[in-house]
Amino acid sequence: MRASIECFLSDLLAGRGFSPRTAESYRRDLTAWMAFLIQREGGRLPKPGQLRHAHVTLYLADLSRHGRAARTLARHLSAIRSYARWLRRHGEEASFTAGLKGPKLPRPVPAFLTEAEMDRVFRLDFGEGIDGLRDRSIIEILYATGIRLAELVGLNRDDAIDLERGQVRVLGKGNRERIVPMGREAGRALEAYRVATATDGRADREGMPFFLGAGGRRLSRRTVQRIIARHLGRVASRSGLSPHLLRHTVATHLLARMSRDRIGRSASAALAPDIRAVQELLGHVSLSSTQVYTHVTVDRLRAAMQHAHPRGED
Repeated sequence: MRASIECFLSDLLAGRGFSPRTAESYRRDLTAWMAFLIQREGGRLPKPGQLRHAHVTLYLADLSRHGRAARTLARHLSAIRSYARWLRRHGEEASFTAGLKGPKLPRPVPAFLTEAEMDRVFRLDFGEGIDGLRDRSIIEILYATGIRLAELVGLNRDDAIDLERGQVRVLGKGNRERIVPMGREAGRALEAYRVATATDGRADREGMPFFLGAGGRRLSRRTVQRIIARHLGRVASRSGLSPHLLRHTVATHLLARMSRDRIGRSASAALAPDIRAVQELLGHVSLSSTQVYTHVTVDRLRAAMQHAHPRGED
């Protein structure tokens, strides 16, 4: 079992395009599961073909008994399910997760900045130098496209950004590529930065990076996080001022504006095409990942119906 889990984790990185952080999280959770099984089975691990429902349910019950949160239980079960799927692809029966349901998790409403706050961000003085051009273009493209932090730092100068067509090619989760449109303001900011740094970049194995850090190397994720936290902190006093907050923000603003001309239709009919468009923009595989951004849209529809419907006050 231990050897098969090591092969599974190696395959996550090499063959399936998972991030090192996800693979490490799976490693921690599966190692904890193995430790539980060793204790329960008298010092030995069962073979993969000997695993049964009880090996999973008793482990989850033990985690719950020790006060672990429902979200933690769901994460451990997700790692075990992924391992079971990998076993089945490699010829094992591996039915020990079949029919198992994880704990029901609340879907938290994502935090986001208001349109007024974003207006104040874009009126900030970012400075005249290259760093100012870089910071403005980073915030412009994050808000224009909703791309992830990893997708941003992975952008290359040579082929990822098409300023003439106003679009960006990004490589998302699972090595899935998509083309994302962007507006003129973002395009102008990116072009100004590209011109200012035309001869400064140093290519790496991924190509010639668009956003540059020290020595012309690819800008790090941590540096982008600091840039975003610093500038957003100038207009908003709250925690969680991150690149992902801008992703939540653009999705919320898009759905809210898309719904304004659809108030007269039913809520489901009004939201369906808008959600699909935002799903494609953000690169979500599952529509449920996008539906968490409908909170403002549904609130607006509810308020409109309460105001206009003959029985809206009931």
